[in-house]
Amino acid sequence: RGDGSTAAAAMKNEDFLRKVFVLGSLDWKDLARAKCVCKLWAEVLEDEGVWNACFAARWELKEVSGKPRNASFYENAALSSTFVSRHRVASSDTVASIALKRGRSVSLLKQTNNLVSDTSLFCRAKIHIPARTLDEIRGARVAIRHCPETLREYCFIAGEDDSESEGEGGGCTGSGAEGEDEGEEEAIMKVSLLHSKRPDSAKQEQKMVGLMARSLKICEREAKYYLDASEFDLKSAMATYREDLAWENTEKLKEAERMRRDRKSVFCCY
Repeated sequence: RGDGSTAAAAMKNEDFLRKVFVLGSLDWKDLARAKCVCKLWAEVLEDEGVWNACFAARWELKEVSGKPRNASFYENAALSSTFVSRHRVASSDTVASIALKRGRSVSLLKQTNNLVSDTSLFCRAKIHIPARTLDEIRGARVAIRHCPETLREYCFIAGEDDSESEGEGGGCTGSGAEGEDEGEEEAIMKVSLLHSKRPDSAKQEQKMVGLMARSLKICEREAKYYLDASEFDLKSAMATYREDLAWENTEKLKEAERMRRDRKSVFCCY
């Protein structure tokens, strides 16, 4: 009877419950089900620190900060698609040079950073470099943040570039624009397509930038560049972007064809 009362008391101790949930190696779905056991367990599991501690234990991390928008983030986390470091983009950088320097493929960098073309790189101050091995994240401090440029959440591995605030200058934040009024956005889109008039407020400008970025699946910096160049004529900005993208793709095909002919001429000499 004494042992039973001690166990019952332990199950009502919040600190003990936290240790059980963190060290118990429970499945993420089991943790979610545990919230339905009683009010106390639900209150303990409402604390994001418990989920972050469980996540840190699973991935052998030193510390996890931030909170994902959806709890499924913890369950669906994968090494290369979730854990990223940051690379500051230099004026001489290209996607290929960064891929070579960091030992990643060009396609992986473009997919991770939502880079439609090489031109997109010049609109970014930093890009994300996906982790390759567990050794890169073992014992690391990470921050869970949402990136408005890729519209995804990542675990950012702390590094020397992370001393700056993530929320400044179009960086990655814990909140986005999902709560904005869709009716107002639709009205802005209609007006901007009919008239080449610059919006009356900074808020409307930002909404136009977001609309163009989501429509073309490009980053907001790139969308703002084309809108600024066209005096916020949305139709003209989108047309100019498509023209630039078509020109870049054409140049790539020409370069590939030149390289093919050069290789063929070298072989003919022998």
